Amino acid sequence: MKGGIILWLSLILVVRIIFQYPGKEPIKFESNVFEWPFFQTESSQGTTVVTEFGDHTIQLQFDGITHYNYGDQIFFNYHSYDQEKHWKRQESKQGEKQWAKQWGNSNESYGGIFGGLKAEQALWYPYNSNLNCTSIKHPGFFDVCRWLSLQGIDYQIKVISHSLIQESSKPKIVQYLAKIPNKIFDRFIALFPKNYSTIYAMIFGSRFNYLDSQLKQQFLDIGLVHMLVVSGSQVTFLVAVIFFFCKIIHLRFRIYVIILVQLLYLVMVGLDPSILRAMLMADIFIINHYVLVRRYPPWWYLTISAILVLIIDPNYVLLAGFWYSFLISWALIMIVPIILTRFIGPKWLIGYIISNCIAVTVAIPIQLLQQSYINLYSYVANLWLSWFAIVILFVGLLCLLISVLSISVAKIIAKTLDFSVDVMIQVMNDLALGSDFIRFNRYAVFTICCIYFLMIVWFIYRRYLRVIILTSITLIILTVYLTFQRSLLIALDVGQGDATLVLNGYNVMLIDVGGSYPSFRSRILPILNYYGVNSIDSLVITHHDHDHIGGLPELLRLVDVQQIISPEYIHHPNHHLISFQTQLSIGDGACIISSPTLFSVSHQSNNQSLIVHCNVNNTSFLITGDNNQMIELAAIRAGVIQPVDLLKLGHHGSKYSNSAELFISTQPTFIWNSSGRNNPFGHPHRSVIKRLQEFGIPYRSTHRDGIITIAL
Repeated sequence: MKGGIILWLSLILVVRIIFQYPGKEPIKFESNVFEWPFFQTESSQGTTVVTEFGDHTIQLQFDGITHYNYGDQIFFNYHSYDQEKHWKRQESKQGEKQWAKQWGNSNESYGGIFGGLKAEQALWYPYNSNLNCTSIKHPGFFDVCRWLSLQGIDYQIKVISHSLIQESSKPKIVQYLAKIPNKIFDRFIALFPKNYSTIYAMIFGSRFNYLDSQLKQQFLDIGLVHMLVVSGSQVTFLVAVIFFFCKIIHLRFRIYVIILVQLLYLVMVGLDPSILRAMLMADIFIINHYVLVRRYPPWWYLTISAILVLIIDPNYVLLAGFWYSFLISWALIMIVPIILTRFIGPKWLIGYIISNCIAVTVAIPIQLLQQSYINLYSYVANLWLSWFAIVILFVGLLCLLISVLSISVAKIIAKTLDFSVDVMIQVMNDLALGSDFIRFNRYAVFTICCIYFLMIVWFIYRRYLRVIILTSITLIILTVYLTFQRSLLIALDVGQGDATLVLNGYNVMLIDVGGSYPSFRSRILPILNYYGVNSIDSLVITHHDHDHIGGLPELLRLVDVQQIISPEYIHHPNHHLISFQTQLSIGDGACIISSPTLFSVSHQSNNQSLIVHCNVNNTSFLITGDNNQMIELAAIRAGVIQPVDLLKLGHHGSKYSNSAELFISTQPTFIWNSSGRNNPFGHPHRSVIKRLQEFGIPYRSTHRDGIITIAL
């Protein structure tokens, strides 16, 4: 029973995924009036509130910082995302109506030599999937619709204008409580002028989210993003300190004091499964231990708190925060005491080190399910900085309390904390620069999660060890085999740019890296994470225009690149300058990289693009870069361009490329294109689309379909 909570929660998770709540009818506003809620969040983008309209939960987004009193009646004008109208606007531009008429639904799949080509939707609409929400469904990308749904949000609305029509009738004391977070945030700005956003986030969470995006990314990279939200451990420490303080001063009603402080803390941070778990577990323990004088093992309190959390909201079982909180708590309760008995030395130090290492290790499968990679520096980062979160919690709250009596005295203490946070951020920057990421493909992630689950089963029952070892070895062998068998061409959606990823077993080739916006991190890195790409064997830059090479600095910083091939010099130890022709391998496949200088002379950057002709797994494809029709014809006459199975449109579908002779010479079975949505160049051009229709060649484009994955 002591370990059965994990198996029980796993069963609830499976059942909850299978039996989703039924969808709701689309919302119809009878009145654009709502009551200003108790909780709201702020960021540099503006204020966001969540409110109820009938049986719908609506998230309202304001352009700027908006303050009203709790209970005020607010009239608003809004803009929502209308999928049908959006598509009509898209289809009316650059001849896209003809495209839709010719090729039909963009979710269509092709068979034949492509083995299941799937053109995924790239457009997303930020409201619940029950209301036709279409999120970015690309592998490795954050599914905003699912996240909103799990938060209980049915619709997301952009507020254009708003005004107060009736003042609140709520009790003044309740209105004052609702304003406390704003007052405390203002006080934090006064106390910690440099790092107020970081300190506030580490104490009260993200209700006032003014953190620098680069700083948040660094926290994420080194596995410390949990420090920017209020966790159960912080609540546990806070409750423990209050309890023992009340005990020291012999306060009889200490349980009521603790509950009161918890309620005030909830006013500040809002409700979260981790916080709820910690508060319930602490309260149940104190009541049983000191009021009812009953003794139960720690796992019992964890089980009861889990049941209560899921009774409050069954959707919590689908949230990563729930599993982080309960799985780590279970490991700390069940595993750490056993390991501690095997060490001799100061228990507080050994316990701290073991607890941090166990917490990081247990969190690995959850982290992999979320982002497909781990950072080996997470162990060092947690050991060095986790204690700092507790220091910030108590010193920050102490400064806040002292400021009520004397703001001058509080500022003296606050300066020390502000400086200490500077040191913490600098240490974190150093760790982030030396980060060593290990990425796992989805086969490997599934295998790791299964092995973790089997290890938990063994820990609970202490049986079936041989079966567990045999099953684990079988899963590892199967993972290696499936990875060896994969052969994919992935046209990445990098906006008005180019990036094509080719996977052949464990061998990886990347052709171009897109521009700087959308960034490498947002459009390419998630795909590399998802497919477990830790090293790129060959990077081919067709030419040095920004929309083909802009993502290179971030790529070289985050991913190991074995060799770079390009027509101009790049400062890299394994760079190969191509002025004529070269050949490279990708597993059992081969590519011929040809420079236009073989058969033509042009000083225009586009016309110096390398031509990439590959044959992988008996499927050939051709990428011509941004060369125009003159270079295409010269390459055909020189025999560089040959018949292929797959062809990428030249120069993002420009009318100055993609000649009829190119299509005749290559005779492709399928064509793809890479261009940005609503780009100012009109790519792909209507004349090119018309030419494709005349030749009857199936075609997809990233500007409309997002990432295009082709099984070779």
